[in-house]
Amino acid sequence: MPHVRFNKKTGKYVQRHLQSACNMDISVKFDPTHCNTLRREHGMPELDTNTINNQAFFPARKTIAIADTGASVDCSGIEILNMLGIGRRVLLPTSTILRTANKQILTVLGTIPVTVSTKSVDKETVVTERVLIYVVKELKSIFLSKDTLVEMSVIPPYFPMPPPRRKYGE
Repeated sequence: MPHVRFNKKTGKYVQRHLQSACNMDISVKFDPTHCNTLRREHGMPELDTNTINNQAFFPARKTIAIADTGASVDCSGIEILNMLGIGRRVLLPTSTILRTANKQILTVLGTIPVTVSTKSVDKETVVTERVLIYVVKELKSIFLSKDTLVEMSVIPPYFPMPPPRRKYGE
């Protein structure tokens, strides 16, 4: 049997094509100032200020991210370092243990502070959020967490519950 969904208008199940992952067009930019702030706060040596203060070294890069409402953190594969023009030495260490949905432990290499931007559906508004990306050996894509999606107003804060005061099931 193919994939089907119930159609309320016809009162029947109808065949539907499976949708791909929830891809978002984003811009991502390394945040060297906040990287040094985090380094200072945690007693680590700061990055070279001559490099950090030259924002031309860290342009925003357009890419695709997966809107993952099941993700508890924002994360990406190691390719993000090349994309952003930074090396592994920039990574901030972390003791956080990440697991996949099926409970497999992921290899977290470290974190980097970035700004993530996307455009509203009407392309009129740019929404930007500062996030900490966990760089994970096993990943190939950028995944934006439920918290980030809420902060960027991509999903409502009460997700996965339906909105309040509405007629359901019609």
